[in-house]
Amino acid sequence: MPNATGNSTIVPFPTSNQTTPESALISINSNAQAPLKLTSTNYHSWYTQWRSLLIGYDFTSYVTSPPTAHQLVSDYWNRQDQLLGSAIIASLSSDIVQQESLANAQKGTQSMTSYLQNIKYLVTTLNFVGSTLTMDDITLHVLHGLPSEYNGTADALRIRDTSVSFDELYEKLVDYEAYLQRKSISVSSPVTVNAVTRTNNSSATRINKNP
Repeated sequence: MPNATGNSTIVPFPTSNQTTPESALISINSNAQAPLKLTSTNYHSWYTQWRSLLIGYDFTSYVTSPPTAHQLVSDYWNRQDQLLGSAIIASLSSDIVQQESLANAQKGTQSMTSYLQNIKYLVTTLNFVGSTLTMDDITLHVLHGLPSEYNGTADALRIRDTSVSFDELYEKLVDYEAYLQRKSISVSSPVTVNAVTRTNNSSATRINKNP
């Protein structure tokens, strides 16, 4: 429930000694206490409001210092850390959240088509909320999320004098994925052929030895 000021929620935390500072969890109401959402142009103001909150609640150690061994095993500390992290995330604007998703996008084990479709979705969402991403920006994000086997084609795309269109980027990377798949098959095929050849030769030898 909100306290007298309507700014935060105090959640009782059961302990053997209810008079200790760890007897309650504090949930910050971002809409009321940190109404300024982080955008690409207001970091200083956003930081100032959160710095004041963290100092006021004596929470600065949660964001400035690594947890101690005792804190890592403390149920109270971990629950308070999660509440604080949730409040901070809630104070990020949608374009910042999407930019973070774009910056951390990885191809991983998904197909190139799925990976690029996900990138395109994130870019479209960012454009919708007013972000301006050049094709060079998009290309760098795409290449950053590729595994090491794509280093050759990624380097070639990075040193181009002219920007690549998304359609061209899609075509080149899907084609290179197909090349890697064919290469993988051709490498494994001789092993299978050799095994069959050895088996056939062994059978022929046994037949020749029979009277």
